[in-house]
Amino acid sequence: MIRLLEQRIHFSTISTRMPFRYGIATMSRLPIAFVFLKFQFGEPRSESAWGMASDLLPPRWFKKDPKQAPEAEIAELKAVLNKAIETAKGLRTETPFAFWDQLYRAQLEWAEAKEIPPLLANFGTSFVERALLDAFSRHQQTPLCDLIYRRKLGIELGPLHPELYGLSPVDLLPKTPLSSIQVRHTVGFGDPLRDSDITPENQVADALPQSLEAAILHYGISQFKVKINGRLDEDLARLRSLAQIFAERCPQGYALSLDGNEQFENWPQFRAFWEQARAEPALQALLNRVLFIEQPLSRHNALCDKGIGKLSDGSETPPVIIDESDAGSESFRDALDCGYRGISHKNCKGVFKGIANRCLIEYRNQKENTGLFMSGEDLCNLGPVALLQDLAAQSLLGNASVERNGHHYFYGLSQFPAAVQELVCKHHPELFENRSDQTATLTIRGGSLPTAGLHEAPFGTRFQPEELAAALGLSPLS
Repeated sequence: MIRLLEQRIHFSTISTRMPFRYGIATMSRLPIAFVFLKFQFGEPRSESAWGMASDLLPPRWFKKDPKQAPEAEIAELKAVLNKAIETAKGLRTETPFAFWDQLYRAQLEWAEAKEIPPLLANFGTSFVERALLDAFSRHQQTPLCDLIYRRKLGIELGPLHPELYGLSPVDLLPKTPLSSIQVRHTVGFGDPLRDSDITPENQVADALPQSLEAAILHYGISQFKVKINGRLDEDLARLRSLAQIFAERCPQGYALSLDGNEQFENWPQFRAFWEQARAEPALQALLNRVLFIEQPLSRHNALCDKGIGKLSDGSETPPVIIDESDAGSESFRDALDCGYRGISHKNCKGVFKGIANRCLIEYRNQKENTGLFMSGEDLCNLGPVALLQDLAAQSLLGNASVERNGHHYFYGLSQFPAAVQELVCKHHPELFENRSDQTATLTIRGGSLPTAGLHEAPFGTRFQPEELAAALGLSPLS
């Protein structure tokens, strides 16, 4: 029997090295949560283990309500986390999947009564889910990927996608996790594109690259996530600048995704933008390298149009996927009926849900050759926990190109105690290194990150929850 015994939640407030402007928000200072949960597995009570999860609490993404103060949304983010933990304490199940399934449904029922959006409510559930998977992996002394391949988690795909009844993730997931992941570097609205765009007023005080062109050279990146805001003249001018930079700095080629961040009200509005952009000769090379278009439409209208991807002349845009519209287990199927071709995975939206979505993609592709796909996207993931768990999940799902931006908007792990940085560098030298000022920063070489070693750990991290809690200055985990 699985039950939640104890919890420890720690919040820190951290600052970006430069503002991260996305959608209607600009991130510069925000909380990060560390959640430690102790689970009992079977009898006696001594059969227990701690697990951990972490995430930033970013306002203006889960709701995007311009009328709500960021502080109020952060309070809601904390509230859904606390509610999920409170509900989890009353659960008793036989498998990790059953535990998550009951929590997921109870949290959504509570959220509906409170008029809390499902995307926001499930953020709390995902903390418990990730800590549970970490704890169970540690209890079993088996990496998460092997627990899935050995059918130890009790995963049932049918309750999430009815057409998958009777099938297991083993039947549909990649047979082995990816050994590396290509970094798709975020280009935020406020980022300086060239070194000449950096002024004394906005220059950062560290040694990491600040401009896009400097980041390309420093990290060897050739894949990008470019945000657009729905204002035609601004978007087109920015895309022209980016096309020139990519042509200059990526002579071996490049690829990009376009993130609409819900900035378009309906498909005809986005279609007009795309057709105008396609008419510009200076943008042809760039548009030909667009891998996919992410959530261009407001979540309130995103699933109302059946012609997603279609242009006026009968041709199609690159594949369009949902991200913020991924509210419940049925959302992906509804999106496919509208013409979307894929969905994003973020751990903050749920690991089990991501596994089920990836399995649905593979099932339909095998059955009908539909060309559906899953992308890997970021919630500005940072070490010491969230980034590593995300990389482990993304490589398990076979997402070879994943948005990464924590390396760019934060100066490594400088916001955390020195003991945390030392712990991460000691256990994950393949991903983090100490700079001359003793700051631990992410090591990106040739535009990629190694992930094979993460699947030798329980759920991405080789250090113990007890070690991290101590490094954060918390009282010992019993």
